[in-house]
Amino acid sequence: MRDLLFRQPLRYGELAASPESIPTNTLADRLRRLEEGGIVDREQYSDHPPRHTYRLTDRGRALAPVLDAMANWGTAHLPGTRRLNGPPSGR
Repeated sequence: MRDLLFRQPLRYGELAASPESIPTNTLADRLRRLEEGGIVDREQYSDHPPRHTYRLTDRGRALAPVLDAMANWGTAHLPGTRRLNGPPSGR
């Protein structure tokens, strides 16, 4: 979600290269669930092999203030926590 707030569309490999190092099976499952929930749109850009880009829907972008508040809470209350990207201002 954070990566898609700051840069979109993103390809699967770009999401997999996120600093969190999410295992690919977990990332695929999360993207599928976010798509089912109407938070992420997936668009195919290659048939062979099938490859997709991902972007937030309006519903997903509406989560920006929530994610920003969670990041602020984390930096205030969890020692050693820092923001990897700036706040999603203007989104």
